Amino acid sequence: MIACGALGAHLREITARRQWPVELHTLPAPLHNHPREIAPWAERLAAEAIARGQRVAVAYADCGTYGALDDVCARLGLRRLPGLHCYDVFAGPGRVRELFEAEPGTYLLTDFLVRSFDRTVLAGLGLDRYPELWPDYFGHYRRVVWLAQDRTAELQAEAERVAARFGLPLTIVETGLTQLERELERLVTAETLSNLSGMGASVAYMDEFRARRVVDALRDRGVNAHLLRAGVGQYGISVTLTGGRTAEWDTDGTAGLEAQVMRDGMLVGFVPQLEGSEDFDEAQTVDAIARTDYDQPIARQRATAPPAAPLPREGGVFRRFLDGFRYR
Repeated sequence: MIACGALGAHLREITARRQWPVELHTLPAPLHNHPREIAPWAERLAAEAIARGQRVAVAYADCGTYGALDDVCARLGLRRLPGLHCYDVFAGPGRVRELFEAEPGTYLLTDFLVRSFDRTVLAGLGLDRYPELWPDYFGHYRRVVWLAQDRTAELQAEAERVAARFGLPLTIVETGLTQLERELERLVTAETLSNLSGMGASVAYMDEFRARRVVDALRDRGVNAHLLRAGVGQYGISVTLTGGRTAEWDTDGTAGLEAQVMRDGMLVGFVPQLEGSEDFDEAQTVDAIARTDYDQPIARQRATAPPAAPLPREGGVFRRFLDGFRYR
C-alpha cells in the first residue's frame, strides 16, 4: 500500500488492529506542498512493487494532483481512496462540502496538521524565513476547522494555538477514524487481501528517549545526527547531509523506518520504508540509518556504513539540566 505520510500513523494502527497483511509505504507528507510530484513518486514505487509480484493499492485521495494520480492508477490497474483530499476520507465528502458551503474561507486541520503545523506548513512554505508572506497565503481565511480524529486536551490546545495564529475562531468537528477505516476496508477488499489474516504489523513509535539514544549512537559512528522535534509528542532523527540537505527519519508516526530528504524546506528525496524495520531494535535502527546512501532521490542501503570519525555527543554534561530532566 502506497500512502500519504499524513495518514501513515492511522493506517498503521488500523491495518495492525484488523490484521491485514499490508506492507505500508508512505510518501513524505510535504509532497502536499508540491502535489504535482505525488503521482510520479507513487508510480515509481508502484512499478517497483508490481515488478516484485506484489498487489498494490494507493491510500491517497486526489490530493491536488488534478487527475494525475488517477492516470497512474488507470495505467497500472490500481485503486485509490475516494475523494478530492484526505478531509473527504476523514469526514466524508458531503460533510466537507457543507463546511465550505457555509464558509468558503475555511481552513481545515487534521490531527497530523495540528501536530506538525510549524514544520509542515510554516517551514514547508518558507513562512519561518519569510513571515511577511503570511497574508498572501492565509489572509483570505475566515475560520479554522479542526477535523479531530482523536480529540485530546493536548491536541486541542495546539489546535487553538494554530487558530490564534490565524487570528480566527476554532471550530471542532470530531470525525474519529470510522470513515477512513471503512474506505480502507473497501480498498483492501478490492485487492483481495482482506480474507488473509494473521500477519498484522506491530506499532512502535519513536519516543524522545529512544530518539536521543539513537542520535547518540549515530554520532558515536560519525553520523552528523541530531534530535528532531517534529511536532507535539513527535520525535525523530535529523541527519545533516551534503549540499544543504537534511534527512528527517521517523517523524510521521509510522511503525517502520523511513525518511524524507529536505533542502531549504523543499522535498528533494526520500527513503522508502526499510523492509522489516517495524521489528528493528535500536542497534539495527542505528545501523540502517548509518548505511543509507542518499545520492539518489530514492535512497538505497549500502552493504556497510562508510568509515567515519566519531562526533561529540550534543548537549554535553548539562543537557539533562537544560532540557528539564525529562529523559534518562
